[in-house]
Amino acid sequence: MGNAIDILLSLSIPALVIENLLVAPYTKVEESFNIQATHDILAYGTPTSNVYDRLSSHYDHFDFPGAVPRTFLGPVFLAGISQPLVALVGFQYAQFIVRALLGLANSAALLVFKQNIEKAFGKSAARWYALLQASQFHILFYASRRFQISTLAFSQLVPHPDPKKQELRFKVAIALLTMATAIFRSELAILMVTVALYGLLVPRIPPTQIIKPFLAFFALALLVSVPIDSYFWQKPLWPELWGFYYNAVLGSSSDWGVSPWHWYFTSALPKILSGSSRSSRLRCGMRARRNRPVRWPCLACSSSPSTPSSRTRRPASSFTSRPRSLRPRR
Repeated sequence: MGNAIDILLSLSIPALVIENLLVAPYTKVEESFNIQATHDILAYGTPTSNVYDRLSSHYDHFDFPGAVPRTFLGPVFLAGISQPLVALVGFQYAQFIVRALLGLANSAALLVFKQNIEKAFGKSAARWYALLQASQFHILFYASRRFQISTLAFSQLVPHPDPKKQELRFKVAIALLTMATAIFRSELAILMVTVALYGLLVPRIPPTQIIKPFLAFFALALLVSVPIDSYFWQKPLWPELWGFYYNAVLGSSSDWGVSPWHWYFTSALPKILSGSSRSSRLRCGMRARRNRPVRWPCLACSSSPSTPSSRTRRPASSFTSRPRSLRPRR
């Protein structure tokens, strides 16, 4: 009976992700770049001759570049894993397939988190975690819309009784956060720094065990991001450096609105935890000391001033909403 409950709780997470996708399959403005870029790769391929002419005449980002350029690594990955299924069932289902595969990948990260909680705190805590995720809206809704590498990174911060394995997990978390920061979102650097500081001060992980994975995976991120993104944007480019310069140096992100420092506590977190806050307080409060590796870096990061990333305002998109993207390939 216990195993059946665990299986049902685990299956509920990907099932609810797919349900959210079916109910709301289309794209919000801030998500439109990734889904449109994935569409363009699937529809028009990656030319090896007359590259600029073919990309600029077909790919959407030449007409809608946005305030800052974004990486193509996510769309390349999504197009690569979805292409066989799209070819099998037809391009009219491409957006659903792409989103479903992304949602299942993010569901797998949530289940890794659940598995590590079970190893650290027991089956009861893992079941409450699954119920917490299944009873809220935001994470399940956005699971099929954005890459959630930070979820997988934080699953590695769940305590482990073996200090050597815990140190290895911490290095994996630093590596994942480094990749996410350098490739997808430079503002995650704040979260990575708070995680690193916690590791130095509380479990007293040697600095070399943090610096080595950081340098290695930072170099790997650049080796992957710069050539691929330079190809798709047709100019030498590291997208997140441009984003950092635009947001942090020029301060231009404030043109798109600024949230107060307490926004996470007074707006975001209450919405995320609505309907499940009682159970989360009950379970988290019972083992508050052992939750610190995950809790304190998140709270420190949430308390830092932040502004939304910037992109040009544009219509919501789907795989079939913009006629330009449906022209036959030359």
